[in-house]
Amino acid sequence: MKLTHLELSVDERAKLQEIVEKGSDWRARQRAQTLLYFNDRWSAKAIVEQQDLNIDMVYDRRKNWLSKGYAFLYDVHRNGVPPKLNVIRLDQIKTWAEEEVLTGSAKVAR
Repeated sequence: MKLTHLELSVDERAKLQEIVEKGSDWRARQRAQTLLYFNDRWSAKAIVEQQDLNIDMVYDRRKNWLSKGYAFLYDVHRNGVPPKLNVIRLDQIKTWAEEEVLTGSAKVAR
């Protein structure tokens, strides 16, 4: 798949460069750099070699930028593993912990 370069406004380019230079999230910095490479008319293959990415990932970054803008640069919050204990059990464990000092194995045994 051959894509033409990515047109960025002067404002967009400046914001992306600031993210690359000063951003605290390494993923956002790398994604912003990919977009800047596209804006500089780099080929997708050259970006793959420079950033050590998969070609599909490079194309996805371009597509996501066009559809989501700056929101795509940062990861969204994801839920973790669901809790193994229900609310009743957690309350019971808290009560035990407040009443007396128990070791972890003693709590599990109860």
